[in-house]
Amino acid sequence: MLRTWLAPLALAAAAAVSTASLDDGRLDPAWFGGPGVEFRETGDVDYVWLKPGFTADGHTFWVKPWEEPAWLGKERGTEDAQRAEELTKAMHGRFKAALATSLRGKAQVSLYKGDVVVQGRLVDVNTTKAARFSGTATWDIKFLDGKSGELLLAVHHRAVNANFMSDLPSRIWKWMGDFGADLRYDFPDYAKGKPRRT
Repeated sequence: MLRTWLAPLALAAAAAVSTASLDDGRLDPAWFGGPGVEFRETGDVDYVWLKPGFTADGHTFWVKPWEEPAWLGKERGTEDAQRAEELTKAMHGRFKAALATSLRGKAQVSLYKGDVVVQGRLVDVNTTKAARFSGTATWDIKFLDGKSGELLLAVHHRAVNANFMSDLPSRIWKWMGDFGADLRYDFPDYAKGKPRRT
């Protein structure tokens, strides 16, 4: 009887350990709808999950304002918080523009309505200046069916600015363009991507 009672606790503990280890705790599966999503690693995205059969064709993507930073992982300072606020405000319009450019002629992108809801948030920003890098930012993005709320696409990615001739935002804006191209062509590297389970 005791063994039966302890089994669910053991499973829950194992799940907690496995999910906490994803990207050093910066990836929270609960934000995407819970454990069980099999993320994959592709050339442009650190962690991505795509619902089988989902494509951008004919959809209107409603890009909503980004949520407040979640601050998962390590504790950060005031400078990091300030940069996170600046990036959060910019991400909304920038991501909408990147998707609209990449999906032209294939899908619509809007700030006000659509059948696919797109939500995003920063989960970590590190502006520490060291010998090898000058900043990182990590974020989550999810695409949901506008009627059912079903998860269609899940993304977790980190940008690293290792070049003092550029800045962190420019790295993020470039990634958005690359991501938009992947979405346009149905993530050609997804099927062969390395699984990263939650």
